Amino acid sequence: MNAPESASPDRRHNPPNDTDETLAQILAELSDRVANGEDVDIETEAKEYGSLGEELKELWGAVMLADALGHDLSKNTFSNTSSKTNPAPVISLELPFEFGDYILLEEVGRGGMGVVYRAKQKSLDRDVAVKMLLRGQFASSADQARFQAEAEAAARIHHPNIVPVYEVGIFEGKNFFSMKYVAGRTLADRLKKGPLSSLQAAEMTSKIAKAIEFAHCQGVLHRDLKPSNILIDEQGEPHVMDFGLAKQVTDDENLTKTGAVLGTPAYMSPEQASGSRGNVSAASDVYSLGTIL
Repeated sequence: MNAPESASPDRRHNPPNDTDETLAQILAELSDRVANGEDVDIETEAKEYGSLGEELKELWGAVMLADALGHDLSKNTFSNTSSKTNPAPVISLELPFEFGDYILLEEVGRGGMGVVYRAKQKSLDRDVAVKMLLRGQFASSADQARFQAEAEAAARIHHPNIVPVYEVGIFEGKNFFSMKYVAGRTLADRLKKGPLSSLQAAEMTSKIAKAIEFAHCQGVLHRDLKPSNILIDEQGEPHVMDFGLAKQVTDDENLTKTGAVLGTPAYMSPEQASGSRGNVSAASDVYSLGTIL
């Protein structure tokens, strides 16, 4: 496998003094490649980065990153293609699609574990967002448990800057939950146009921080705060979403594995990056907020 095009030989074999920043950049690049469906061999990659190789392997966290294997599929209700990088069928619905009390209208997001649709709730005649497991009834028991934990964590938090959950259930064997549909764009998309002013950035971060503080008071850690998990509505208000890696203080520890790196490398705290999940606390979310700022 070739090294990432953005990684020059000088950076690989003569890394700068700021090792942490370099590792974060490398991990972010590798994570993006995995999320785009590429099969990354960490042993080969580590050799390409010289003295950083051993640290890179320690931080990789193959368990969670391997889950981020979303692929574009043909327009079948389910694709039955199975391969090394796509071990189970993945949902790919022909839209619009009737799903219980909902009509799924368009796909608005897809991640390592779930897919989100803009939908119409028939009984209440309102727009909502519906999130389903990416592999539907073929999802592993661990993914189903983690998906249920996400729904439960988000459903217990009622704050104006956190996307609320309306309903959690199973329909025709497919786990789902519905939530408020927020028209707008993510902070990540907004930042593609350039940075916010210092005042705007401070105000935005303050609102997000207060929302996360509220979640912490409910005993919920987010653990994956990043610009792509913050929606900005048409009035410019931020809304925290995607509690897929959320942890309740009383969670069953079997939902994660010792040494697994949970989160997005460029935004995670040192204790998350080292796989020391026992040390992850509210301070870990605060670290991610600082990185976003």
